[in-house]
Amino acid sequence: MSSKVLVTGGLGWLGSRLIQRLIHEKREIVCVNFYDASKNKLPESLRNYDKLKIVSGDIRKPDEFIEELKDCKTVFNCAALQHTKFTKDIYGVNRDGAANLLRLCIEANVPKFIHVSSCSVHGCNKDINNPITEETPLNPIHHIAKSKAEGERLINKLSKNSKIKTVILRPAVFYGTNPSKNRVELVKKIKNGYSIIFGENGFLRTYVDVEKVAEALLLAEKHGKHLNFYLIGDKKPINTLQFYKCIADEVNVKLKLIRLPPIASRFSEKLAIISGYCNIHLGLPTTAGEFGRNIVISSEKAIKELRYKPHESSERGLRKMARSVIADLKL
Repeated sequence: MSSKVLVTGGLGWLGSRLIQRLIHEKREIVCVNFYDASKNKLPESLRNYDKLKIVSGDIRKPDEFIEELKDCKTVFNCAALQHTKFTKDIYGVNRDGAANLLRLCIEANVPKFIHVSSCSVHGCNKDINNPITEETPLNPIHHIAKSKAEGERLINKLSKNSKIKTVILRPAVFYGTNPSKNRVELVKKIKNGYSIIFGENGFLRTYVDVEKVAEALLLAEKHGKHLNFYLIGDKKPINTLQFYKCIADEVNVKLKLIRLPPIASRFSEKLAIISGYCNIHLGLPTTAGEFGRNIVISSEKAIKELRYKPHESSERGLRKMARSVIADLKL
């Protein structure tokens, strides 16, 4: 059987980590990235891998790379959109793009489709003593979460009457080295300014190392069950204050906090939701809304069925992320 795989969003934070693992497995790889076919985002040692092909493309228009699906064993859909000005683009990629890609995979007789969603489709914890599981009803709050939930719904509908094996991962919020732009900005803000926290210590949240999500994608390819969902996160949640302190310690500053009542995050969240219906995406208010809620998940299903091995805690990884940002920016 062919070992060829296609990875969308392959030069993004998660996709590039998956590409590195696939190279180590000596797979034939087609990397589809949003109008950027440069290998510069990969470590220099991997750029000359002869079985890696990078093409530019947009999953909202997957016909652009339909030929690349020929003889593919697995498609990993890591493409996603969060940071943009317009809400319609978020739904266009996270919902419509994912469904369009799956349709082409079905037409091309691709055996497996592994999709990256988000734990945010479940909303927040009603009871902090009961972590979110795959059985928790969907309750997406903001537009990014809603786009992910609607994308899942379309994927399930398309997969039920086809031969393709579909597995969906719902990871927690990522951390890791060489992070995305918004994580870099967070580190810079903690070093140079004040950080907002809702309540005394903030709220509890599960995080996950981006490397563990890349690992989970390969485990899902091997062990995932058809039309199943898997929550992916570290074992122990941490609160906002712990999150900030991990970074502040590494950038060698005393944490400066602006404490706001939790109701302020609800106001921010409502503003983001209403603006979204007007096709205006407000990223910061969306994030503020999530930081004012407990979002604690359990990865027990992934541990049992995928053989996933989570990190015990996020704190070491957050410190490592802060160090990598400091080194890259020479702060």
